[in-house]
Amino acid sequence: MLLARDTLLTKLKGGAREMMTFDMAALTLGKPVSAVLQEYMEPLITEWHHAGGKSVDELNKLLETPWTIWNAVVYHDCYPDADRHNLLADMRSRIPAESVEILALLEFFIARKRQQFGEYRYLFRECTFRRARNGDLVCRAEVCLPSKKFDA
Repeated sequence: MLLARDTLLTKLKGGAREMMTFDMAALTLGKPVSAVLQEYMEPLITEWHHAGGKSVDELNKLLETPWTIWNAVVYHDCYPDADRHNLLADMRSRIPAESVEILALLEFFIARKRQQFGEYRYLFRECTFRRARNGDLVCRAEVCLPSKKFDA
């Protein structure tokens, strides 16, 4: 697992743990992964604020959707021939046709990921927001590299 604050990726290989080092700045393009994720989710965070959102737990639950969409787009774009794991098609098929707003939200975040954050090719393993003492939202995120197994 590659942590935003680390330069190591651990993975299982042949039943044993193997440590691999990466140039974190190259992988993240020099921008903290938590900042990238917060920027990607900003439209939904702003809407939550305007709706009077107070509970960070509520926000974390709400942001699971764009976080899942991010991962589905990365995986799909890295392995476009992996029909078995076509998560984007699966997401679309689960939304009833009459749920126009939900489908629009899905398509918005797919397009946002590809158009504004397409250069970032990592998956988010975890992401949580909390309130700092001054009241600001603080994002903590962990990322990993996509693999065909997609066991992230």
